[in-house]
Amino acid sequence: MATILTTTGISLYLNTGRTYDTKEPTDDQMRQYLRMRPEIASAEANSLLQIAQTDDHLVFFRTETLEAKRCANLLKEFFLSRGFKNVRIVELQFQDDEKHIETHGLRNLVNALISEIEAAQRKKQQVLINATPGFKLESAYSTIIGMLYQVPVKYIHEKFKRVVTFNPIALDWDTSLF
Repeated sequence: MATILTTTGISLYLNTGRTYDTKEPTDDQMRQYLRMRPEIASAEANSLLQIAQTDDHLVFFRTETLEAKRCANLLKEFFLSRGFKNVRIVELQFQDDEKHIETHGLRNLVNALISEIEAAQRKKQQVLINATPGFKLESAYSTIIGMLYQVPVKYIHEKFKRVVTFNPIALDWDTSLF
């Protein structure tokens, strides 16, 4: 059993919108697309279906935007319906505002990731970071935190056929700066 920390974006929202040719896909449209074509509908589903086992703990980190909330809730519902029993959402103080991202968002992301890693490690669980979905900035910082905490980071680009693992390397960083 592993704890898989996943930054969560809005690929489900955007991909469903393209598929149904609408700028505002409904929850039912997203739910249906996710159920029918999870590997295309969502970066989160595509990567986690290759990484995760049903006894793993899935932790979705999501931003404060309405679209991100909808996507994270639908992903949680999808994975619960697939037999995953431990799925939860961590809300980040991360908005679609560059000033807020610089002043609070990155600090909150770093602190949330560290908190979840340390909690899982206290329970002697293997920890993985799925840095595929979400803002590019979230992926970059998730990868850095993974390296610092000796946690493997998983990534799959939309053109890749399989997940790539970035294994931890020896780094040190003063996280008190955040």
